[in-house]
Amino acid sequence: MSNKTLLLTLDFPPNKGGVARYLGALAEYFSDRLFVIAPPTDQSETPHTFSLFHQPLLCRYAWPRWLCSVWILWKKRKDYTQVLVSHLLPLGTAAWTASWFTRKPYLLVLHGMDFRLALCNPYKRLITRIVLSQATCVIVNSDALAKEVQSHFTVKHLEVVYPCVDPVFLKDHLKENRSSTTLRLLTVSRLVSRKGHALVLQALAQLKKEGLLIEYAIYGDGPEEQTLKQFVIAEQLEENVHFYSCTTDEQILEAYRHADLFVMPVLDDQQDKEGFGMVYIEAAAQGLPAIATRMSGVDEAVIDQETGILIPSGDVNALCEAIKDLFFHPDKRLAMGERAKQRVRSEFVADKQFKKLASFL
Repeated sequence: MSNKTLLLTLDFPPNKGGVARYLGALAEYFSDRLFVIAPPTDQSETPHTFSLFHQPLLCRYAWPRWLCSVWILWKKRKDYTQVLVSHLLPLGTAAWTASWFTRKPYLLVLHGMDFRLALCNPYKRLITRIVLSQATCVIVNSDALAKEVQSHFTVKHLEVVYPCVDPVFLKDHLKENRSSTTLRLLTVSRLVSRKGHALVLQALAQLKKEGLLIEYAIYGDGPEEQTLKQFVIAEQLEENVHFYSCTTDEQILEAYRHADLFVMPVLDDQQDKEGFGMVYIEAAAQGLPAIATRMSGVDEAVIDQETGILIPSGDVNALCEAIKDLFFHPDKRLAMGERAKQRVRSEFVADKQFKKLASFL
């Protein structure tokens, strides 16, 4: 395994979050150039072509906990020529510390929440400044995050590499015949407050009173599930809203095939902020336009009035108007979906995005 990059990460498939998917796709694209060390998992692994090893990366009892990763980087120093880490704190700190002993450079994959948490106190800002300044390359998933990083710190090289759609979501499916009288909405995400499910339900309650026929499928699970279900019961939306959890990619693909419109009006939380929104792109790959929030990062995944509609954060009236616009103008909705589909297939694929890192890996 000499002359290879070691990808060291706390979040990796079979985990299903955006960071895990991003890194899994990156590892697959550069499978002949890197190997991966990630924490142990009890989930079933998906097939892959790269070398993957499982080890605890954080100490259970010792402090600082990232010393475990420093030890791994020291023990494996003959197996790699450079390190690629996600999670600025703590793995970026571990890579920087280890570099003093191993003399091996490191690259850093940076995500929005990861970066904002690193700014929350003076000590973390100092460590962040050091870790970012010494990285060979800092890789970010949106132009908005790139500008945010540059406004705070100086880095040697900053590369914007957008998330890439899993090939499974690029499969063409025959769309079923859609009712002209019922609009089918879809959200795929964790059931947490910032994703905006509650706002959609409020809009549906209002639109139902106006006589619009709308079905809403919610795919995902999370801490807000019971609260959302209680709202559905209170507003007598049981026939309109359906919840689905523990879903596979194939089930989600089927959901895209049945839907008319993807809707995820995330809230503009400055700490836990939606950095991009990979699900907008996955939905677009299947020809679905999206209703999303007008905020940095998200406006790179959904282009307002071209591939979807952007609304102000938390504005239920604007959400109602956007839904009605695409309800009463199906030709507009279909045209947006087709533009969204073509954009994804030309821009958000590995040969376009991950290829940017070929000179670094």
